[in-house]
Amino acid sequence: MPDSAPSDRERRHRLFLGGVALLALASLWLSELALFAAFLTFLTWVSLPELSAGQRRRWLWALGVVALVCTLGLMRFVSQYALLGMTNASRRSVDKEIVSRLREILFAQDYAREHALVDPDGDGVGSALALSALTGSAPLRPQLSERTELLDRRYAQIRETREGPASALNGYLFMVCLPTAGGGWSAAPAARVDEERAEREFVALAWPDGEGTSSGTVFVIDAWERILEFANKRERGLVFSGVNSPPTCDVVTRGGYDFAAWQGKVARDHLPGAP
Repeated sequence: MPDSAPSDRERRHRLFLGGVALLALASLWLSELALFAAFLTFLTWVSLPELSAGQRRRWLWALGVVALVCTLGLMRFVSQYALLGMTNASRRSVDKEIVSRLREILFAQDYAREHALVDPDGDGVGSALALSALTGSAPLRPQLSERTELLDRRYAQIRETREGPASALNGYLFMVCLPTAGGGWSAAPAARVDEERAEREFVALAWPDGEGTSSGTVFVIDAWERILEFANKRERGLVFSGVNSPPTCDVVTRGGYDFAAWQGKVARDHLPGAP
């Protein structure tokens, strides 16, 4: 026997399903609609009225087609937003790790200042140390014999760059620059340090080694715990990357690069160990 004429309730369901189908199709372009369309499809299924076997088969086929379209929309949503969000979260985690490593360098320099490990003028305020001295791989100063290890062995993977030695760690290169007697900056262990300025100044930089999966951001920290970041992007790759393209010690002050405070970080107002 042929199916009976549709009831008013079934007609309302048909109109509702038609609207859901249009919403599902729209989700193929605007994927944010996919979750809403999928929920309405499920709601339509659970609220179906009493139907004959033939009518139920047609409804299930229609719902299946709409559900398939919703699934395609959901897949676009996941690829556009969920996976992108996970990737961004992972990169933010890496960036925080890099800043933590720069802070370890800062704390090591604080210790050197507080304990006056290098104090030529005898005022009880120590000068900042080069990277090789912080890792214990070289004396505190080239003319001295004393050594100490203020940074652990993770920083012992040293690579030579055009600016000076850098530690390879977590997909980044870390370099320490000290003020020089000529008024500039240098990361070279044998550079002649301006000891008075070095009591209150140093710069540590971190940039991608060119092999990792970081965001590519360049980070800088100074003795006052000013933490700056630079997106490090240009049309064809990164501005600074690996041992062959390191930032210079004065990259922040020389201009030309849009450095900004990392997460709004404010500098401290006093140096540990300084009067």
